[in-house]
Amino acid sequence: MSTEPVTRDATPRERAYRQAAESLESLANALRLMAVADEPKLRAVPAPEKDRLLTRAEVGERLGMKPSWVRTALGNGTLAGVKVASVWRVKESELDAYIRRCERAGRPK
Repeated sequence: MSTEPVTRDATPRERAYRQAAESLESLANALRLMAVADEPKLRAVPAPEKDRLLTRAEVGERLGMKPSWVRTALGNGTLAGVKVASVWRVKESELDAYIRRCERAGRPK
């Protein structure tokens, strides 16, 4: 007696499915090869500088003013700020712009 499994001929539908699966697999392999060939070469790009958010105390320290003055300046729009949750922060670039505006406004007599 033979212990080999009984095999039957594949139906036309099974043959079509198998052929379609093989075609899809070869197409996927070709696309993978194309993607690897078209990948740009990686190069080192400097990371952009992040605009640091300063607290009222840090802004006051840089300007030589009290944090209460910074709060007033934020409130009346003299100094632009960002509200994060319930506290105000000033972007470092905004503070630098404010200092430049003050320098251009004139010198004391």
